[in-house]
Amino acid sequence: MIKNRTHRTKQRVQLAQKSVKDQGGRQSLKELESLAEQTMLHVNFADRESKLEISDDGIGFQVPNSPTDFAPSGHFGLLGIRERADLIGARLEVESALGKGTRLRVVLSEVEA
Repeated sequence: MIKNRTHRTKQRVQLAQKSVKDQGGRQSLKELESLAEQTMLHVNFADRESKLEISDDGIGFQVPNSPTDFAPSGHFGLLGIRERADLIGARLEVESALGKGTRLRVVLSEVEA
């Protein structure tokens, strides 16, 4: 059972890596870094859950009800990140406040077969 779970996780991680390498993923991270003095990246692999967390001390923003709320103003970064998370079966969590920085977390939970 663990072997199957590990194989599925490996496939998902490879797919996520491929997605992040495309222009949209790189651009999203570049924008995040340009507005902050410090950006932190944490990756945590556990038995049942893997997390990728990016946080910064930048200007922050009001978190929308949905990442699609940014699209009309031409800001597609969160939407792109959410689409990539959906692609691998993960969820996107966003925490931010004006003047307080931002924390993006992509969480991939293992599902029993």
